[in-house]
Amino acid sequence: MHEEQFVKCLMMILSSNKSNGEIFNVGSDDEINIHDLVYKLSKKYSLKVKKKSYNNKIKDIYVPNIDKLRNKFNIKSNYKSYLSIIKTLDFFKLKKMKSISRKKI
Repeated sequence: MHEEQFVKCLMMILSSNKSNGEIFNVGSDDEINIHDLVYKLSKKYSLKVKKKSYNNKIKDIYVPNIDKLRNKFNIKSNYKSYLSIIKTLDFFKLKKMKSISRKKI
């Protein structure tokens, strides 16, 4: 889930009578293989990553169950997790570049 949608979800939960003090999982419910994610990010950003061998039979994933959030607030994810991560990293990369260019002036 992209940070923009994350904040909107939190604000919706906090400002709604529907939440009634309940606890909600907030995030993206698309399955991410951590090893694949690291590989994709390392290629995109030209990062050197030490590859450790791991058992391919074990799935290393994280998928929050957001059914309760989706049902109560009709939440739909705008982006898949990988794209959300890319958008967030690019935002901070651009912000850092702007900060550096201001310091040079």
